[in-house]
Amino acid sequence: MINGVFFGLRAEKHPVFVYNFPMLLSPDAMRMLLLLSMLGMAVLAAFFLRGRSLSLREYIIWGALIVFLPLVGPFLVIVLRPGHSRMGLKTINRWNHKTPI
Repeated sequence: MINGVFFGLRAEKHPVFVYNFPMLLSPDAMRMLLLLSMLGMAVLAAFFLRGRSLSLREYIIWGALIVFLPLVGPFLVIVLRPGHSRMGLKTINRWNHKTPI
């Protein structure tokens, strides 16, 4: 307890503002940015699903995951990589090439 302040509360239980800076964004702008980021993540996950070979049922299930879990769903779709890639395995083996010395 320093000067009557204990963990951000005064003795009379009112919040203490350490800094009195104005908010840079309004709450409506923050909500709009959150919605735009969620929409962007869903679009990226949908484009990722488009490049995978899945059945119609699997597309519906993974798409529902994207829509109904807006923050975690797109992340899980990209991390779990459902189905097989339509592009095939195009990985670059960086260790098997000859480099000039």
